[in-house]
This record gives sequence, C-alpha cells and structure tokens, in this order.
Amino acid sequence: GMITAASHKESWDTLSVTMSGSGVVEGTVCGSPMRKALHRGQVSFVPAGVDQVLSFPAWHSVLVLYFPKDMLRGLTARPDGGDFAPRHSLHDQRLADLVTMLANEMSVPGEASRLMTEGLVRAIATLVARQNGEEGGPVRKIVLTNARLKRVLDYIDAHIGDDICLEDLARAADLSPFHFSRVFKMTTGETPY
Repeated sequence: GMITAASHKESWDTLSVTMSGSGVVEGTVCGSPMRKALHRGQVSFVPAGVDQVLSFPAWHSVLVLYFPKDMLRGLTARPDGGDFAPRHSLHDQRLADLVTMLANEMSVPGEASRLMTEGLVRAIATLVARQNGEEGGPVRKIVLTNARLKRVLDYIDAHIGDDICLEDLARAADLSPFHFSRVFKMTTGETPY
C-alpha cells in the first residue's frame, strides 16, 4: 500500500533521511511530476511554502527534521541569496550523517550540548546552501585576529559556568556565527565546541 503526504506546513523547511524501505516515491512538487526510487540514506529537502503531494510505500521509514522558515538561510554566508529549491532523494552521505547525528544528539535528555547542536545545524545549513548554489561570489577575507581571539577567550573564562552558545562567542569576536566558526577553526585548529 501507499501513504500519501500532502504539502507540509508553510512555516517550516523540512529535511528528511530515508532510514529504511524500498520502492518509489511519486507525486507532484510545485505542480511538476516527480518519481524516484527509494534507498536507505537518501536525503530530501523541502523549503517552506513548497506545494507538494507525495506518495510513499507504507513500509517506508524516515527521519524528518523541521526548521523554522529562513533559519537555515540565516545561518549561511549569504542569507539573502534567494530561495532554496526542493531536492528529493539526494545521495549525500555527509548530509545524511549530520541529520542523523543531530537527531541522536537531541534525543538524549540533558546531554545535548548547545554548541554541538548549533554546530550540527550550521553544518547542515551550509550543505543545503551548497546544493542550492548559494555559495558563490567573492567573499572578503575574514580573520580571527589576536585581539578578537583574546576577547573570545576572556568571555569563556568569565562565563565558564554558564551555558555558552555559539552566538555568544561570535558576538565577543564581533563576527557572524557563520564566519566565526570557520575562522576559529582555521586559527586554533579546534572547533568552538
């Protein structure tokens, strides 16, 4: 048998990973017909507001994450780079692994670290942006100067007992969270986490 899924909530981007199942998914996306074979580890991304009606095999198992509209775009280097396009049944092992890691991290009460979760969401946003061709364009060179790094380390020392998030560290460095993550790793050889 088949299970039909109508268009999803307009306010959410959805990212799904096929965990098990075989057969085909078929239907319409933005009025265009779509039919693809299902395989374990396939990733699909459906932006908020996309009109779709899809039918899946009843034995299909999927992990779905819902992101508030524009959250993923806001975490990329070019949040105004245009709308994301739907992508169905991609073979992207890195993205599938990140989605699974994020779901696992969130499923352990009390042990999920904000920095770890934020880092995974940021990595997912970057890969989704790459799939949508929003990486392009010359980017000015941004560095984590010694003065900025000292401000970050001072902030950590002053708030070591608090629940520090990536936005706090980026603010201390006077950088966007996206750029801070990249230059911190390049400068120190370690992730902010």
